[in-house]
Amino acid sequence: MRSVPPPRESASSPAASGRSIPPASRRSLDAVRVNVAALAERAVAAAARRSRRYGLTSAVFRDIVERVDARPETYERVLTTVERREVLVEHEPGVGARAADAKAPLDPSRVDPWTVDRASLRERSRRVVLCDVCEGSGAQTCRKCAGEGALPCPYCRGARQVNGKACEGCTGVGSVVCGSCASGTIKCPTCAGAGTRYSWLRLDVRISHVVTVEGDSAAILAHEGVRSPSDFDVDPARWKNELFFDSGALPSVDGVPEELVPAVDAAHERVMSVRVQSFASSVHLIAVKTALGRSELHVAGAPPAVLASSKVAALRLYRTLVVAVGCAGAWLAVMAKVGHERAHPWFVAHGVGWPLLASTSFAAAAGVYAASILLLSTRAWRTRRLAPAFAVVVVFSTVSALLPRLARPTLARAGAALRAGRVADARAEAEAVAATGRDLPAARALLDDVQRTTLDRASLPAALAGLADARFHDAAARARAVDAARARVEAQEARLSAAGDTAGLFALGDLARPIDPELARRVFSVGAEQAVARCAAEGIVPCEFRGAELDDARRTALERRLELSYGRRDVDLGDWDALLRRLDRWSKQPAMAGEAPALSALARAELARRLEIVASAEGATSDPHAALDLADKRLALARTIVRLGGAEPPPGVAALVRRQQAASAAVEAVERAETLRRRR
Repeated sequence: MRSVPPPRESASSPAASGRSIPPASRRSLDAVRVNVAALAERAVAAAARRSRRYGLTSAVFRDIVERVDARPETYERVLTTVERREVLVEHEPGVGARAADAKAPLDPSRVDPWTVDRASLRERSRRVVLCDVCEGSGAQTCRKCAGEGALPCPYCRGARQVNGKACEGCTGVGSVVCGSCASGTIKCPTCAGAGTRYSWLRLDVRISHVVTVEGDSAAILAHEGVRSPSDFDVDPARWKNELFFDSGALPSVDGVPEELVPAVDAAHERVMSVRVQSFASSVHLIAVKTALGRSELHVAGAPPAVLASSKVAALRLYRTLVVAVGCAGAWLAVMAKVGHERAHPWFVAHGVGWPLLASTSFAAAAGVYAASILLLSTRAWRTRRLAPAFAVVVVFSTVSALLPRLARPTLARAGAALRAGRVADARAEAEAVAATGRDLPAARALLDDVQRTTLDRASLPAALAGLADARFHDAAARARAVDAARARVEAQEARLSAAGDTAGLFALGDLARPIDPELARRVFSVGAEQAVARCAAEGIVPCEFRGAELDDARRTALERRLELSYGRRDVDLGDWDALLRRLDRWSKQPAMAGEAPALSALARAELARRLEIVASAEGATSDPHAALDLADKRLALARTIVRLGGAEPPPGVAALVRRQQAASAAVEAVERAETLRRRR
């Protein structure tokens, strides 16, 4: 990089090389060096604007500037116009030409492109030559069939047969004629089958513009389009650097520095003209210092711009650290809110999550700003910057610490909500107190009171269902809740019994079973006794409730009583054989002496009902096999009723045995007749 010399003293200027320079193109370099202070100020302002991308304000950037060096620099560029001439050979098919008239191929290297007459070159050089592709034969080998003239059959693929028969596509030959050629050859596409071509010479002329730039000046980076040929003729006001010399178009390269002249091919290329332009600019090197290192910004041009050659690694590291600190502060603010609300849902609805997030964010933002100042050089550590930042950090950190203490749940407020009837609010606040670990025994006692109040206010079915899943912290509190529920069940039992609501008693027993199995057994017994009494009063034999709802209730009651009496969960009234075997086994236990008669009576009533259904079906069927199955079921049901202590159902067990034997004989007769028919 060299300083800007006067035009007459520059080794690369046209004046030093002896060329005449038009006075209009001269410009004194002294004009570039004027008003140095103003140029430096504009350069610093441009660098300050660029520093915003690194998180620095203009005032802070100016504080960390160590020095500003102004360095005048020049550079030159040359626009070289090069004409390239080349003699080429062209051909066309020699249709109508004779091979005997063919001559040797043309050699373009023997023709001087700079002396030949371009207009008459084609006529003087035209001649007939042999085609160099087909060597004068006019034909080429077919690429599709490789000169064979035939292709494998697409149907049998050369196997000659399809499914054991001669292939119809190739008549058993295994190949088909190639449709692209005749006997393996095609007409030469280069000479159209003529075997000859007309050949002549053509002069190809091309004009190119080459731009070369001399010097490694940083000011070159400020010159947009410096290597574009069209940039030589734009309005000089668009250039950011000062033009102090323009040679215009020169017919030769004499006096132009050798390194600015592009290399040309002496045989085919010649320089038609050159144009030299010289520029000057003041490059300002602005050195800044941070706690992480130094950076240097290069500014040049008018208006000034920061160049790509600037060394800003320290500023990039500074920006990365500031962003990292900012992300950490944002994470701390969010975690403060999340940690406050995560203790219990009460804090989401009644806590100070959002105010806590805002105060913590203000503190974090002020901390990030203070950190960004401290990461710079000590020249930026000004009281007017750091003092307010530290004050904001202290104030909002204190607010963030006090907010959770000022808005926390209390047992007094929870108790007041419970007394006012706001059970949900009382429960939420008491649970929040317990979650914080403050006054834990009192909080648990209050939660038990809330639970008991909730059960007392609920309907009886909801209270019994909730009591089964309720969680009490104190066993005594749970016992009091169970006693209250038991009293409500007994009162409801009395009302249902007085009203004769058998289905309601069965449903009540089902609800009471989880909290007091003995009470549920008593309710089921009362319901069953009322059902039996109703059957006896109405003279219904067997005892069967009227209506599907009562029948389902009776079945449910029997299942529940069996489960409660025998401690079994797998009772299924659909499988009466297994049920009766269990009844036989359970009734022999001493503890079941009181329950067995009632259960046996219910079972006999159910069996008698099913016996009537089976008897009706047996009388209506005409199928011997179905009649035998129904007779077996009817006999089994009658024997079971007798085994449970009941009277023999009509027509008696002996008659049912004979009926079963007759049905069996009928089935055997049908089977014998079917066997004889098949033999015939």
